[in-house]
Amino acid sequence: MLTKINDIRSALKHDSYLSALALALTLPDICSQVEANTNVGNRTLYVNWVNKYLHVFRVACEEYEEAEFTGEVCYSLRCRFLHNGTFNVSDKKRNINVDYFKLKMPSFIKNSYCFNYIKDRNADGTNTFTAIIDIKYLCEALCDTAENFYNSFPDKSKFEDHICIVEKINKMFFI
Repeated sequence: MLTKINDIRSALKHDSYLSALALALTLPDICSQVEANTNVGNRTLYVNWVNKYLHVFRVACEEYEEAEFTGEVCYSLRCRFLHNGTFNVSDKKRNINVDYFKLKMPSFIKNSYCFNYIKDRNADGTNTFTAIIDIKYLCEALCDTAENFYNSFPDKSKFEDHICIVEKINKMFFI
């Protein structure tokens, strides 16, 4: 777990924001499976874990409406980004009223972040909701939350099924 978190933070230091986000969005999968004592994740486990532990996105920024980053929104972002390569997350049947994410570059103001909705009226009279979020803050929040969960979890061996090892090979053999 800590190796993944360190890789995310390394990617952020090198401005590899999409790589960091891809790995960061898997952390709730791992933690929710460990908590449920299973090796098979699902939407319910992921959503419930995020709602239970990730309490950082309940703020407003100037010019935008106050918004909340729920487990459903996070799961939808995870699925659409990892499986479809898009930030289009709209899913009305799951009560996700976010149509699109705009991930902004990190702010140069220390401890400054933003998560808000912009509501736009379309030509056909419908509304489009866009969520704006600081990508570094989102990744760090997911890392911090997963790290706290890992540190407080009594049986670290439960994380062993989620270890990915990249081995160094001294010689390459070609056929």
